[in-house]
Amino acid sequence: MPLRFTQTFKMTGLTLACLAGLSACSSVNAPKIDLMGGSAFDEDVQNIDSSIPSVDEAPEVPNDIRSDASWDESANTMIKVRDGFSVPDKEYVQPSEAALEARFEALKNQAQAYKADDPK
Repeated sequence: MPLRFTQTFKMTGLTLACLAGLSACSSVNAPKIDLMGGSAFDEDVQNIDSSIPSVDEAPEVPNDIRSDASWDESANTMIKVRDGFSVPDKEYVQPSEAALEARFEALKNQAQAYKADDPK
């Protein structure tokens, strides 16, 4: 099946655009980069502090840690304990004003007796 005119025109335009792009790249002056030469950090690498440990001196990975299943089991146990807890239904009875005054006086007298007993 022969190509239509628009397809031929698009292909020709694409080919010309690629050729123009390639010719534009050759006219640009790229800086000379020394890929095999030394780095600006060569001197710093030579003067690295020797007190820094190497990777070979790194500690071993611990193998005596709990497994995920053990953590899950402990967490589930704690959840069961928490869910089994219920707040007791105890009704708080507000003491009367006279009872509060009597308790305050008793505590004040106890504090005074403690102070009187304190050697100076």
